[in-house]
Amino acid sequence: MLARWSAWAEGNATTNLSTLGQPEDVIRGNTSLRAVTQAPFDFALRYSPPSGSMDVSSAAQIRFAIRGLNTTPYGWQGNFPVVVLQDSSGKRRTFTPSRQLLGRDGSTWVPISIPLAGDSTWALSGNPVDLSTISLVEIHADTWDSGFTLDVDALSFEQAQTVCALQCPNACSGHGTCDASILACECNLGYGGSACSTCAPGFVSQNGSCVLPNDANHSEWPNATSKANSDTWLMVHHAQIQTFKPKVLALNFVNKSNPTQISQLISQLISAFAEGSKVQGIKNPSAPAQLQYQLAKPILDLRDGVNGRPAPPANYPYENSTLFPRRPANESGSWSFDYATLFEQGFAQYYGYTDPANPSRYLTLCELVDRGDIHELWVIGSGDVPDVSAAEVLESKPRYTRTGNRIPNAVERCAGNGCFDSDVPFCGRSLRVGFVNYNRGPGCYVHSEGHGLEWTSNSHAVPALTEWFTPFTRFDLDTRYGLPFSEWYGMSCATEPCLSFPSATSARVVHQGSTYNVNPYDAACGSVHFPPNGTQHYDYANATSVRTSCTGFGRHQGSGGTDATGLVNKDTWAPYLSLAPDCGGEFLVWWFQNMPGYNSGQTYSDGRPMPSVWPFLFY
Repeated sequence: MLARWSAWAEGNATTNLSTLGQPEDVIRGNTSLRAVTQAPFDFALRYSPPSGSMDVSSAAQIRFAIRGLNTTPYGWQGNFPVVVLQDSSGKRRTFTPSRQLLGRDGSTWVPISIPLAGDSTWALSGNPVDLSTISLVEIHADTWDSGFTLDVDALSFEQAQTVCALQCPNACSGHGTCDASILACECNLGYGGSACSTCAPGFVSQNGSCVLPNDANHSEWPNATSKANSDTWLMVHHAQIQTFKPKVLALNFVNKSNPTQISQLISQLISAFAEGSKVQGIKNPSAPAQLQYQLAKPILDLRDGVNGRPAPPANYPYENSTLFPRRPANESGSWSFDYATLFEQGFAQYYGYTDPANPSRYLTLCELVDRGDIHELWVIGSGDVPDVSAAEVLESKPRYTRTGNRIPNAVERCAGNGCFDSDVPFCGRSLRVGFVNYNRGPGCYVHSEGHGLEWTSNSHAVPALTEWFTPFTRFDLDTRYGLPFSEWYGMSCATEPCLSFPSATSARVVHQGSTYNVNPYDAACGSVHFPPNGTQHYDYANATSVRTSCTGFGRHQGSGGTDATGLVNKDTWAPYLSLAPDCGGEFLVWWFQNMPGYNSGQTYSDGRPMPSVWPFLFY
């Protein structure tokens, strides 16, 4: 097998090819292919047929299994895998997926099936090829920064109706299912290993079952049994948690501010999130708030000229204090705000948590997260006066299986609206660091947290969230409506807006010179930038009414068990203008309210309950 494969890397980066033979590493036969490359640019695995070319003209699909290990901060640079077929005359046909299919955790196999004629989910480019003389098959990937691993197995050309049997080791030991979508055992919560015969991280074997070492029932989190982010208790009791009271540590760096102004802004933020966590609260104002942020301690005042610190130097150009972490100009990184500083021992004094075991030192940020003393960090800064760049919200998060088991050593550093730089440590638990712009109102940070949730879902770090979040936001425009992109964020036209609504139940989009009509069209709940009736980014004040299933999402109260629809426009979410009046905050409060929550009654079409959104924030 290895003799038929070679590697190509732009820039001739060092690459090693080898074969794998363990059961968890093989999909078909006895071995799979592994490529470990230091490539910083385009990279391809190349398969050459034994006789120089092969006739696949009778096939309808090319299929293979692939998995990737990518620990670079930003992951893949584009949607992958990209596949190229070359015929004996040198003509080349390229197949590019409309969404990211390649994983990053190094353990999850992804089955790939590409129609040779192309479809809405695979864009065709290059020249038509002679399928009777295919001389080369290439599988491409490209990463930000450099270095990754690709594993490939079971490359074949098939008819669309062909079903290849999947054999899982030991029938998953009775503690999982043999799942064709991941080409492996999907172990039940608590069980792990390739045959689901061991206990997953966080569980112990007891009387023949995998259970939590310490367990108790609680309706609120944090609690006496579980108080830290990523506790396994959260996954086990996801459906039972009614109220979340996470502790947020807020740091104020804005020299021009005063404590009263800052306190009011943070209080408004907390109130907006609380209102957004009421299940359909616009209809039921008395519904309980399921997300109730608590301040871990009074807002920390890190301004210059207070608490014994000197005033800023003469001609100081910034509104943020000298303690505001700024990356040195000669130091590389995607963000000029130096997030790594927040994790250092030297910065721990500003948090002010004395180490109980050593009163002469302060607990670092990772220690505070691990102890459950804080669950989220908010950096309050002036974002409209030129200063170093910071992200709206960043998060590092463990990666999970679809059943909620933590994948060992798998971390998603891009679970926020962007990625942490590589010098920022992972604390072993999830941590969200948000930037609260002092010059804006509460709606802007609600907006930021919404983007963080979008990124978490799109990263597939928590598949159980992605399963309902994708149709909720209509991040499946390619598979649902045959569009050449999966989200409205991906459309591009010469003159905006690209999107219009000829009727309340139809959409028209112009993308790269082509017009696409979708009828019927249902936007469900839309996304952070695109409310259901939005024709362009930030179109929250649009008076046009469209018919959408947002308020009926997952409730199956329409005809034939479909989700009931209703007309929405700017007036639908206008009641929240006073609560969160900027950055579309009024829409986003309503948006959050329609997500699955505790006891919301929302289910999939097969009757399974949609899990509440709020526990996922702290997985």
